[in-house]
Amino acid sequence: MKYPIPEVAQKYLNSLIDDGKSKLTIKSYNHDLYLFFEFLKRYKGYDITSINDIKNITEDDIETFKNSLNVNENSSKARRIITIKCFFKYLLEKGIITHNPAQKVKIPKIKRKLPTFLTYQEAKKLKKVAIRYKNKRDILIITLLLNCGLRKSELANIKLSDIIDDMLIIHGKGGKQRIVFLNDVCIKAINDYLNEREKYNIQNEYLILSDYKYHKNKDNVKPITASSIDKIIKKYAKLAGLDTKKIHPHVLRHTFATNQLEAGTDIRTLQEMLGHSSIQTTVIYASVTNKAKKEAVKRVQI
Repeated sequence: MKYPIPEVAQKYLNSLIDDGKSKLTIKSYNHDLYLFFEFLKRYKGYDITSINDIKNITEDDIETFKNSLNVNENSSKARRIITIKCFFKYLLEKGIITHNPAQKVKIPKIKRKLPTFLTYQEAKKLKKVAIRYKNKRDILIITLLLNCGLRKSELANIKLSDIIDDMLIIHGKGGKQRIVFLNDVCIKAINDYLNEREKYNIQNEYLILSDYKYHKNKDNVKPITASSIDKIIKKYAKLAGLDTKKIHPHVLRHTFATNQLEAGTDIRTLQEMLGHSSIQTTVIYASVTNKAKKEAVKRVQI
């Protein structure tokens, strides 16, 4: 659903589309700005229809809106304030306003939850189930998620041309590219799957496809979707006797990150491997490994 917002705000969203922001991000920003302008209209009597109306918005107006937000999680509240701050920064950069009323507004602190991850035994159990069912595509999906730490959208968008020897070019958030190196397990899983594809004479530029075995017309086979990857992981989690409520593709990404740190990978390298724009996002995994170390020390007391 697209929410009605002033024309200048829509131009801002259009600029984000040009910058390669995802549809989900645009949708969230659209809703955030809609809530802000509706608040100004209802509680302040501002009918934002022109640039002059936007120029009248003050820091106090934004602070009042922030205090009015009734959301359970600070992360949602923080995102809405970040949206407003980015919007006014855009207006200032474009010369539409000469003063940024959102500049000094503080973003609510977010209490970060430690990421959920699989133990080594759970990860092996998940993959063993897929191997038992002999589905080479699903084995490949689980293998790449556990060994490369990909997002499900990145996995779904891999093209055959993105594979160069033991390297994988990943097209991440905001159109950013990064190189992921493939270990022997990943290379084997890719080759096994592609060899199977050849038997069915499938011609498609994408690496992972929907289940082509059941398609009469092989030319109509489409790339796998992110939502299908969700279902596949849930399916094998259930078959492996794991908690399906807690397990999804991103948990496998968390598992990869946690295993890398425990294996001695430094935080900066891990940041590049995961494609994080900020190292603060990566540091959270160090908290997980530190917690495990702390618990280990408590277990063994002499």
